[in-house]
Amino acid sequence: MQPVGRDLYVDKYLSGLSIAYMNEPGSYIADQAFPIVPTNVQSGKIAVYTKDYWFTDEVKERAPLTMSEGTGYEVTYDTYFCREYALHKLIDDDDVLNADLPFQPYVDATNFLIEKARINREIRFASTYFGTGIWTTNLTGIATGAPTTNQFLCWDVSGATPISDILGAKVEAQLLIGRKPNVMIVSDKVHNCLLDNSDIKSRFVYTNSTGVITRSMLASVFDVEKYIVASAIKNTSNEGATASLAYILNQYGVLLLYIPSRPSLRTPSAGYTIRWSRPQFNGQGGPRFASTVRRFEKPEIGGKKLEISFYEQMKLISADCGVFMNNVIQDGRDAFDS
Repeated sequence: MQPVGRDLYVDKYLSGLSIAYMNEPGSYIADQAFPIVPTNVQSGKIAVYTKDYWFTDEVKERAPLTMSEGTGYEVTYDTYFCREYALHKLIDDDDVLNADLPFQPYVDATNFLIEKARINREIRFASTYFGTGIWTTNLTGIATGAPTTNQFLCWDVSGATPISDILGAKVEAQLLIGRKPNVMIVSDKVHNCLLDNSDIKSRFVYTNSTGVITRSMLASVFDVEKYIVASAIKNTSNEGATASLAYILNQYGVLLLYIPSRPSLRTPSAGYTIRWSRPQFNGQGGPRFASTVRRFEKPEIGGKKLEISFYEQMKLISADCGVFMNNVIQDGRDAFDS
C-alpha cells in the first residue's frame, strides 16, 4: 500500500516551547521575611544584650566632687546550627544522548530541584513561624460582637477597621521593643479582602483616579516598609495520586515583624535565616542562596545523580518583634490551609 499523508510524517516537539507548572518566584515569602545572614561556619553563637537594661533611666544629678551614678548591662548568647537539606534526581545517560529540544535533562532537573528547595523552605517557614503561640503578641478576629482585649473585627465584616487594627498592633509591639514592626505579611485571601475593604478604599477615593490599589499603596497606609503577599501553593497528595493543591501559608493570618534593613550589631530582629555558604563548594547563586547543585557519576546504573544541597537555620531571634493576627477573615475561623 502506498504511504500517504500522516504515514510520511512523525510528530516532533516544538523546540522553543514547553509547558511546566511552578510557583511564581515572587509568591515565596520565606526569604523576604527573615533577612539572610551568610556564614562561613556551620554553627556558632549570637550575642544577645538583655533588653531590660537598655530601657531604664539611672541618670542622676551629680553634686560637686562626687562620683556619677554607675550603670551596666548584661550580655548572654543564643546559638545557631545550620542543618543540611538535600534532594536528588537520577538522569539516564541514554536520555541525555537521545534528548531533542525542548528537553534539556540537566537544565530541567536543576530547575526542578531548585523549585523543590523553595517549596521546602516556604513550608518550614509557614509551619514554624506563621501561626499562633509563636510570637509574644497574638490577636484574634471575631465575626460578631464587640472586640475585647487582643481581639479585632474580622476584615470581611461590615464596619471592620483594618488600618486602625494594624496601627494598634504595631503600638503593642513598640511597647515591647521600642520599635514598630516594619514588615507586614498577608495571605493571598487576606490581600484580596483588603483590596475590597471600604476602610482601605476610602483612603484613596480622592487621590486614586485609576481605582486600582497597589501593594505599595497598602504599605503606605499601614506604614510599613514591606507589604508581602504569600501565595505559593503545594501539592498535598502522595506521588502518583491526583493532585490536591493548597496554599502553603495559613490563608487567614497576618504577621507583623520588625526586621532591620540589614543584619547589624545591637539591633533587634524577629528572625534571621542563617546560611552556611560552604565556600569550598562554591554555592550556586552565591552566599545568599548558598545552595549547591552537584552532579555525581553513577556508572553502576548507567546515569548521573543531580543533587541539591544547602545548610541553613531559620532562626527566631526575638518573639517580642512579632505580632500574629489569626482569623483575619471570618470564613477562616478555626481553619488552616497549611
